[in-house]
Amino acid sequence: MWFARQAHERLEELKPFDLPGVAETLRQGMEKELDFRYEARSMGFFALQNPYPETVHAPKVYEEYSSKRILVMERIDGRRMAELEANSEDAKKVAIVGSQSLFHQILINGFFHADPHSGNLRLMNDGRLCLLDWGLVGQLTRRMRYGLGDLFLAFVQGDTERVVKTAINLADSGILVDERSMEREVMVAMREHYNPETGVGNVGRAILQLLYIFGRNGIDLAGDYSLMAKAILCVEET
Repeated sequence: MWFARQAHERLEELKPFDLPGVAETLRQGMEKELDFRYEARSMGFFALQNPYPETVHAPKVYEEYSSKRILVMERIDGRRMAELEANSEDAKKVAIVGSQSLFHQILINGFFHADPHSGNLRLMNDGRLCLLDWGLVGQLTRRMRYGLGDLFLAFVQGDTERVVKTAINLADSGILVDERSMEREVMVAMREHYNPETGVGNVGRAILQLLYIFGRNGIDLAGDYSLMAKAILCVEET
């Protein structure tokens, strides 16, 4: 927290990222990670909201044996992501199932696994994708999800003007923004990270760049969406 504050105060180019806000979000997440009861509840909550139980799974928790310091779950046997052959049918299935689940978690449920890197994923022996380590989760309000949906739609359509207007509406700060200048910045960022004509690109990195541009123009959304961008980066890299 101290380092984040110093960087925020002393390095002008980092101010748009609101590092103190991001560090505070991670601090709260870390405190919850150290109490296994939160993780147990997170897995139970995901199981209740999971619309794809036949393809996506979170370990069952044995609450009678669990506590703040001990978490007892079902044993998960299966293959790590590194063991899957690239472009194989299993690899393609995991890619589709995993990304579909994460985007449902983010946009529909507003409750999502915030650390879906390859080490936290297993392809179970019965073919289901298992999400492990629910210590770090993110939550988005209904308003944030609707705004994010508008942002995603404008983004994939390459509509930079709508991206800017959606960000301004989400911030709801009343500040004056040079929309034309901001739109040019957004256009450059999207061109660098994503091609709306082909659908090819890195959405996670593009979102991080957009959050930076928003912050530099006085629209502070980094704290709200930082975990979401991190989750998308993780699942894209996997």
